[in-house]
Amino acid sequence: MDALARKLGLKTDPTIFFTSAGIMILFLVVILIAPGPIGAAFGAGREWIVTNLGWFFIFGVTSWVGFLLWVAISRYGSIRLGGNDAKPAYSNVSWFAMLFAGGDRHGTDVLGRSGAHFPFYDATKAGC
Repeated sequence: MDALARKLGLKTDPTIFFTSAGIMILFLVVILIAPGPIGAAFGAGREWIVTNLGWFFIFGVTSWVGFLLWVAISRYGSIRLGGNDAKPAYSNVSWFAMLFAGGDRHGTDVLGRSGAHFPFYDATKAGC
């Protein structure tokens, strides 16, 4: 494995890289061979998680936001990234705009053009 890693120019541990790549390829092959049963299993798993662990998701997100707020108002919130004379490349407004655009783009990629219609969708009329 070391010789192949050197030939490919990898700068990572070859054991970890090739083991991870093998597991990923095996996973993809199984999904391509049996998409129906795998989809049903993932659907059942998702349903169980949503039903039984919704509280954990809410708790996790709330904890993360609380931690970030704590970091922002603590002494760690004023740590400089860069040297003493370093100036930010972008203003705070520009950073906010970039983060907003990235989140908006993510929504567009996931939902496509139908995303704008979801607030008007009534699942009871669709027989769901």
